[in-house]
Amino acid sequence: MNKKILIIILISLGVFAVLSYFVYFPQLQDILSLQQSYLQKKQDLQVLQDKKANLNSLKDQEKEINDFLEKMTKYLPETKSSGDFLVEIEGLASATGNNIIDIAFSEEKKKTTTTTQTSDTTSTASPSPSPASQTTQTGTTTSLKSIDFEIKIEGAYQSIINFIAGLKTLNRYNAVETVNLELTNETIQSLIKGKIYYKKD
Repeated sequence: MNKKILIIILISLGVFAVLSYFVYFPQLQDILSLQQSYLQKKQDLQVLQDKKANLNSLKDQEKEINDFLEKMTKYLPETKSSGDFLVEIEGLASATGNNIIDIAFSEEKKKTTTTTQTSDTTSTASPSPSPASQTTQTGTTTSLKSIDFEIKIEGAYQSIINFIAGLKTLNRYNAVETVNLELTNETIQSLIKGKIYYKKD
C-alpha cells in the first residue's frame, strides 16, 4: 500500500515537472518578457516627454527673444541724440548717491539686428520640431546704430552697485560691456563702458 502511494506521488511529481517545463515555464518567460518590454516602453515614453518639454521651453524662449527685439526696435529713438540718456544718468547718479566724474560719448557704429516672427502651421509631411506642427520664420531686418559711452562715477561700493543695476531700468536702451572698480581713499571710482542704440537716420 505504501509503495503504491509512493509511486503515485512520484508520478504526480513527474507530471508536474513535465507540465512546469513545457507549459508553465514558457508562460513565465512570456510574462517576464512582457514586463521587460513594458518597462522599456515606459522609459522611451519618458524620453519623448522630456524632449517635448525641452522643445516647448525653446519655443517659449524664442518667443520671448522675438518680443524683446520687437519692443527694442519699436522704442528706440530715431536719432543719435544722447541728451535724454545724459539726463537719466544724472538722475540715476543722484538717486543712488554717486558723483559723476566724467561722461564721454564716441562716434556711432552701425549694427544690424534681425527680428523674427514665428507662426505654427499643421504639418503632415516632412519631420518638424514638433510632431504636430512646424515653424515658419519671416525675418524683419532693422538697421541700427550705436554710440559708445564711458561713465566715470565715484561713491560707496553699494551705491555703485545700485547705479549699475539701475542702468537696466532707464528708458533709453543701453548695454553695459565692462565695469572697472578702483579704490581711492574712502570711496570707490568706477569706469563703466557700454553702448546706447538708435534707429538709422
